[in-house]
This record gives sequence, structure tokens and C-alpha cells, in this order.
Amino acid sequence: MVSAPEPPPEVRRGLAGVVADTTAVSEQDGPAARLTYRGYPVQDLARTCGYEEVAHLLLVGELPGTADLHAFRRRERALRPLPAGARAALDAMPRDAHPLDVLRTVRSAAGARGAGDPRAAPAAAEGAESDAALALVARTPVVVAACARRLAGREPLDPDPDRPLADDLLRMCRGTPAHPDEVRALEMSLILYAELGFNASTFTARTVVSTGADLTAAVVAALAALGGPLHGGANEEVWRTMRAIGDPAGADAWLRAEVDAGRRAIGFGHRVFRREDPRAAPMREALAALAARCGDDGARALAMHDALVASMARAKGIPPNVDLAAGPAYALLGMPTALFSALFAVGRTAGWCAHALEQRAHNRIVHPLAAYVGPPPREVPR
Repeated sequence: MVSAPEPPPEVRRGLAGVVADTTAVSEQDGPAARLTYRGYPVQDLARTCGYEEVAHLLLVGELPGTADLHAFRRRERALRPLPAGARAALDAMPRDAHPLDVLRTVRSAAGARGAGDPRAAPAAAEGAESDAALALVARTPVVVAACARRLAGREPLDPDPDRPLADDLLRMCRGTPAHPDEVRALEMSLILYAELGFNASTFTARTVVSTGADLTAAVVAALAALGGPLHGGANEEVWRTMRAIGDPAGADAWLRAEVDAGRRAIGFGHRVFRREDPRAAPMREALAALAARCGDDGARALAMHDALVASMARAKGIPPNVDLAAGPAYALLGMPTALFSALFAVGRTAGWCAHALEQRAHNRIVHPLAAYVGPPPREVPR
């Protein structure tokens, strides 16, 4: 009896709908418009916690008590200074290089090991992986701030161990202490950007660490993935769009032209959160707080955001995502547009490291199958 041919395998390009593994780091529930970090709603974390508390939650598994937070902060601040290799790589980069490219290159240089070092992940010493993750979190803002200074034709500033991470990031970027409202707005954005499940850059980090590579290699690979325009850059593009529109009164006409042309408006919709991005409302709150401090520029930025939201609601009913408010918020903080994606990376580094550590703890090398569609077996011509 001839058996029936097996059906062809189901191929889901982009791994759409594929559940690749389990995770305890975060949950994204699209229909419920819910995002939680280890069980806590992201909007509550953004409104009530500091970035270091959320980094502790992601990396350690729980929100810290007072003593744990003090210890975590001491460790993080002690790890901020860049090693010599990273400094040399930073100095060697073109001053006008895109900050994401600089960050990726400097992070790679900082993780370079001697030729005689074993290639296995250096996790044998107790706490080595935890320190490596915290060093990545601590030093990323230093490199990003150095990029801001270099783009402005100024020399980078050293970190200040007496300042919280977001506060020191603004000081290193701008050269002067920031107002608490500015620090809080930046901190909220870093928390909202810190984690979002198995997105392209995070899955890349897990794939790399699944081979036994170290955390630096995983974060460098994640940064490379973030550099692709289909993953990173939305907050940059939002602000470029707002500047091109110019006047909030022109937002409706611009948006209708985009919709009529079949183009996707950056800053709206989300692959997971089809109904509502739970990060959008707290990020809009942060934007509003900044706008209140920034006179006409702030009022115009907030009005542009709200005009675009209202226009899209009328045109297609698509809600905004976190990037629509993050872009103008970063601009009101005085950040160069090219820095916006690197600021995203400052927040997301804790999430990348949390997933890499989770992958390491329950590892199986990532090796999916592929459905072959090439020529059938054939002989090599002689």
C-alpha cells in the first residue's frame, strides 16, 4: 500500500506566531493591551520607579528593597568608567558616525579578549555574569553621551558616580546638570523602552548567547539588529516627520496624504499591541511635562503629537505607539535626532541582558529548520 505523501511543512516567515521558548522576563498581551515586566504593569513601573529599580527587576528578578537598591547603585556607578580599549575605539570612530554604529563598535572593543583567553563564556566565577550584565547597563549611557558630545564638536565627559544613571546621562550629553523634570522624563522613556519580549534584537541576543558566546557578543549582535530600519529608528523618524510638517495645523493634511498613498505613518500601530500600546500614555505624560517647561517649542511639539493622534483616529482608528511621544520628548531634552535610537538602546540593554541570562540558565542552542525550495538532487557536470 502506497502511503500518502507528507504535507509540506508550515513555514512562518519572520517566525510570526511561533512560540520559540518560555520566558519569565516580560509578558505582552496584545488583545488586552498589557505589557508587564516580571508581572508588574509597565505603565506603573514608569510612573513610580527609577530606572535602576527596573534594571534590578529585569536582571535580578525582583524590585529591590532599600538596601538592595543602594548596593545595586553602588555597583552600577563603579562600573561606569570605560576600559582603555573602549576609549581607544571611541576616539578612532569618525566624529559624525551614527551613534548606534559607534555604540556597537565600542561595545565590541570593550569585550575583546586576548588570543590566549578561552572562547567559552566567562561565567565560571560566582557573579561574573551578573557583573558583566551590569557593566553593559552602566557603560552604554557613557558611550551614548560621548556620541552626543562628539556630534556637537565637544569632548566627552567622564561619568559622575554621585548621580543616578538618567541624571548623569543628561549631564554628560549637555555639559550642565538637568532639571529633575527632565531627568524624570528621560527615565520614564528608558523604563518604557527597557523590554518587549522576543523582538528582533532580543531574539538575536538570545540566539548568540545560546552558542556559548558571552554577554558582550550578545549585546553587540542585538545592537546590529537594532540598527536595521525595520526595527530601530522609529523615534528618529517621528521627529523628522514632525519637523517636516512644521505646523500642527498641517498634521491632518499630511496624514491624510500618507493614508491615501498607502504609506505607513511611523509612530502608529504595533505588531503585538493591535488595539493600544500601553507605553504610549505614560510617554505622552512625560512629553507633556517637558512641554510645560519649554515654552513655544514645547507647546508646538505637544500640539503636533496630539494633532497627529486625532487625525489618525479619524482616518483609520490606529492608536499611537510609544515612539510618537518619545521622539519629540528627546528633542525637547536637547538631544540630536541621530541619538534617539541609541537612547532606546540605553533602556533596552537591561532587557537584552535579562534575556541573555535567562537563555544561559536554560540553554539549548537555537537551530531552527528550513524548508528547502531549491533544485532537486543533481549531478555535478563533468
